[in-house]
Amino acid sequence: MDSIRDRISEADVCSYIKNGHFYLPKVAMEDEILEVRAELLKIIEKEMRIRSTRNDVYGKAFLQIMNVWRCSDLVKRFVFTKRFAYLAARLLGTEEVRLYYDCVLFKQSGGGHTPIHIDPFVVDASKVITMWMPLTDIPNEVGSLHFMTGSHLMGTINRSIERLVSDAYRKQLPLVTYGAMKAGDVTFHSGWTIHGAPPNPTDGTREVLAITYFKSPEKIIEFSSNSHRQESLSRYFVNLTWGNDAITEFNPILYSGHHL
Repeated sequence: MDSIRDRISEADVCSYIKNGHFYLPKVAMEDEILEVRAELLKIIEKEMRIRSTRNDVYGKAFLQIMNVWRCSDLVKRFVFTKRFAYLAARLLGTEEVRLYYDCVLFKQSGGGHTPIHIDPFVVDASKVITMWMPLTDIPNEVGSLHFMTGSHLMGTINRSIERLVSDAYRKQLPLVTYGAMKAGDVTFHSGWTIHGAPPNPTDGTREVLAITYFKSPEKIIEFSSNSHRQESLSRYFVNLTWGNDAITEFNPILYSGHHL
């Protein structure tokens, strides 16, 4: 694998800043993927029955487990991989990033679409970035996430998520997919980027691990009444409120300065 510092050029950073999303192949090595996938399959198996009984749209779309790094030292080592965090920091244009959360997303055969949405963050979403990595090859008929190009430029702290999505549709922003992906390839997208995913018509499961980072230091933003953001605050930043530094024991620094 090429030096991780050589993987992203200035032109790539500019592309991410302009579009709000970016694709990069061969970020994780095959042996890394095989090892963490085997561990995740064990964890998923334990959760399968509970998750498969969810009746909401998201429950039908995929099986989701948050912050798996807390359950497994092996997964923790993978999620805490510094070269992944370096790429996130490079695209964000910062010298330091913290972990917001990791998320396992397994979309089973026949799983429905993931509706277009923005994830509810309680720090400035322009300082948030998500790396989305398939653990097995994804064929073209499933493909990557779909991104509304340029939608991240419309995001402001005081604009509701619902209003942002509505305005993006009205502006007819292009919906972009990177198509087929290999295990270990990644996409990155901004916290303000509107995104979704198609259904899974194949016989196999679409297996993905996503890791969300945020620029450090950041503070908890003041937001209007929003149940999704309130849930995010209570789940990922326990006992903090707006104006506090976004730091807990569960938001460690994953990359700082020039140390890889």
